[in-house]
Amino acid sequence: MRRTTYPAAGITVGNDAVPSRRPATVVLPRLQRVDGAVASARIVAIEAPAGYGKTTLARQIAPHSGGEPWVWYRLRQRDRSPSGFLTSVFHALAEQHPELSEVAFPVGDEATVTELAGLAHTALERVREPIRLVLDDLHVLGPSGSMRAFLEVLAFPAFTQCHLVCVSRFQVDLPWTFESAQDRFILIGPDDLAFTPEETQLVFAAHGLRISRRISTELTDRLDGWPSAIQEVAASGLPIPDAERQLLEQRAPVLLGTRLMQDPRLADFFQRTSLMRELEPAVCAHAFGPEARDLLSMAPAVNSFVLPVGRQGVRVRYHRALAAVLTDMLRARIGVEGVREVHRTIAAAWRQEGNEAEAVYHLIQAGDWAEVADTLRERAPRMMEQGLINQVGEWLAGLPESQLRDNPALSYIEGIVDMHSGYLTEARAAFLRARESYAREGRAEEASLSSYWLASAMLNQPIRLPAQVPITPIDPHD
Repeated sequence: MRRTTYPAAGITVGNDAVPSRRPATVVLPRLQRVDGAVASARIVAIEAPAGYGKTTLARQIAPHSGGEPWVWYRLRQRDRSPSGFLTSVFHALAEQHPELSEVAFPVGDEATVTELAGLAHTALERVREPIRLVLDDLHVLGPSGSMRAFLEVLAFPAFTQCHLVCVSRFQVDLPWTFESAQDRFILIGPDDLAFTPEETQLVFAAHGLRISRRISTELTDRLDGWPSAIQEVAASGLPIPDAERQLLEQRAPVLLGTRLMQDPRLADFFQRTSLMRELEPAVCAHAFGPEARDLLSMAPAVNSFVLPVGRQGVRVRYHRALAAVLTDMLRARIGVEGVREVHRTIAAAWRQEGNEAEAVYHLIQAGDWAEVADTLRERAPRMMEQGLINQVGEWLAGLPESQLRDNPALSYIEGIVDMHSGYLTEARAAFLRARESYAREGRAEEASLSSYWLASAMLNQPIRLPAQVPITPIDPHD
């Protein structure tokens, strides 16, 4: 076994596969700031898909522990064997802790998991100095729970003052949350590592390019803040749409993974559910049948770009780059009209679960403008009274301009949303269209009300609904 030491960082790598250094052109603004609480935590789990800078962050955490040496072990396929895993890790630890050099674990089926864990625990109790261990590429162990006992042993009793950093593409399934009460267990996920729009601008600036806040926000949202992807787009020298398209084509195998590409049933389910913004088990069951629950539970285990919503993992969502690739595959397979029909199926399922907002979103994607307009006319006034004007604005933004211009009720609603968004010119135009349309139809009361709002827009006076319920303005920069 080859061991390579980086003296400046105090890190020993006990593995043939030494973690590669990133090229100097890579910019990771967020990872340059290592929080003190993270550096001092006893257990740190870093869980994110490929290209989120997990190893880079772990390298920054390790040297921030008072100059004490760290042992770095990068897992390989052979570590799926319990005895092989413990043997390799203890050989790596022996570089800094000679007390472990003579520890031997039975191979094959000579010892049970419990017996192996007991041997490891007894050996670790003899170590005199605090152990600081990084387990990189922990996802190699797979979704099975066979290694739970060993990882619990390596988490060490609290009194030993040892530190463990686990780096994985998948969620680390261990009962460590009890540590969070003492601020000793910290979970760092993809949302923590994702670039913000400001950081995206910094990455482009590092390549001599300036982009507006709007463009950086849109790009960051489309790529879910994926650091390596944003860096690749910035370094490509191509226009952003071309670079993004090329990136998704090249990264498609990474996003999809081998298991998804080999299982036609799973691939079909992933493609259809890629149209959803969030995957609720009950909604998926309504839309795609009872087996959807089982397929959904499999999704995070077979693809690291399926991200849990919350630590419990009951609900998940697809990384936006993965969703874009899957949607393209679905469109190529069933056509545009087929995709619209899937949206309608999902809309009906959301309505069955009582979520009108998601139902309308999918109706908009399906192009069912008339149904969306009817829903807006019926629900928008009550929603604005409830402070849900942002949601109304999102629905309006999904409708084609012709629908808004030809419908005085929608023009009236659009005017109110524009008023609260600070777009007074657009608000005046919408109220004027509504007043003229209502006047032509002989609806004097509605025309008069539109005139009132038109005058308010001209005077830029604050708006109060008839019930005097204040509306939270929409930030034009959101």
